[in-house]
Amino acid sequence: MFKKVVSGLMAVMLAFSLVGCNNKEDDSKSSKKSKADSSSSVEVTKKDKKEETKKETEKKSDSDSSAASGLAADGTYTSKLGYSVKIPAGWEVDDSTIGDAFADKLGNNLVVASVPSDEQFKKADEAFFKEEYVPSLGTDVELKSYNQIKVAGHKAHEIKIINRISSMEFHQSQVFVDADDNVIIVTFTDVDGSNSGIFDGFMDSLVIFD
Repeated sequence: MFKKVVSGLMAVMLAFSLVGCNNKEDDSKSSKKSKADSSSSVEVTKKDKKEETKKETEKKSDSDSSAASGLAADGTYTSKLGYSVKIPAGWEVDDSTIGDAFADKLGNNLVVASVPSDEQFKKADEAFFKEEYVPSLGTDVELKSYNQIKVAGHKAHEIKIINRISSMEFHQSQVFVDADDNVIIVTFTDVDGSNSGIFDGFMDSLVIFD
């Protein structure tokens, strides 16, 4: 049961990552163009100012929307799924068809979902994740490590994998938390493999409500 849900979850996360990588490439192109045009001065017109004011208004509206959706001023996000977590500065709440999604502009992202627990999950052990779960994600996914851990006082399974798409490699961490009748699935996608500290911060701040 939960294997099928997580497959959909993986697709959502990688979509965020690919969009982030494309945005990064576009920013790089824009930067080069900006340097090429820097020799010519551009006068700021009333129309430019009007557009700037409009963008600021939209930005404030987006900020208010994030706050209304559960993001507090200190960056703590309280979810209807029964948990709270601290989101780093610069990260935003993204719309997701599965659970809650958070991402930065580079494509690093965190997706949290809650699915009903079942016998398959209750019996899951290291062998299950190595021999059944990870292989079900496809031949481009490589398991790096498995650990049984505690998260917010609950038993949990943690795996670290590398997901390869074309010439790109995405470092991903997944934690499956046994929250009584539900499984809280936390999936972190690290675009270049240098953001493990961010994931550690997520997990340290995670609170699961009884």
